[in-house]
Amino acid sequence: LADEAEAATDMRRGIVSAAAASNLGDLFQYTIATPVTLARRQSAMLPIVGQDIEGRRVAIYNERSQPKHPLHGLKLKNSTGLTLMGGPITLFEAGSYAGDAQIDSLPAGAERLISFALDLETEVSPAARSVPDKTVAARIARGVLVSTVSYRREKSYTVKVRGTRAREVLIEHPLQPDWTLVEPK
Repeated sequence: LADEAEAATDMRRGIVSAAAASNLGDLFQYTIATPVTLARRQSAMLPIVGQDIEGRRVAIYNERSQPKHPLHGLKLKNSTGLTLMGGPITLFEAGSYAGDAQIDSLPAGAERLISFALDLETEVSPAARSVPDKTVAARIARGVLVSTVSYRREKSYTVKVRGTRAREVLIEHPLQPDWTLVEPK
């Protein structure tokens, strides 16, 4: 039995050691300046970063996620010098609540595009057409007929803004693997 107990102890040591080794990746620490005391069985959400973060407001349109209106968005740059852990964030603009978003971990200096609310003051109308349906080109080279058949599709987006604030609208247009984007280059 003593040998079995020693073997079990050695096995547990190996498991503990392996678990500690898996936690040696990118580490970061947050220090909260004001101590917080919670009663037993209580929890709290504490602001980790309470400073301005660099960002540019945009509207993000994706026909597949919302066919009529873009989403309010932010092109966020982590200018805090800290790694921001993934999770929920609350956005404020000019001291007022603007919305909530979810982000993945964001290292210092990295950029991310996030969306946080529906922009009801902006409407986008996509229009697709094929012009012309089919183009055929043929040439003869060294006695061999070479023909090329190409199809062309166009999609235009009309953006209407009812609000007074100017907007930068990012349009997410899906690329199809068997088609080539001609414009914009």
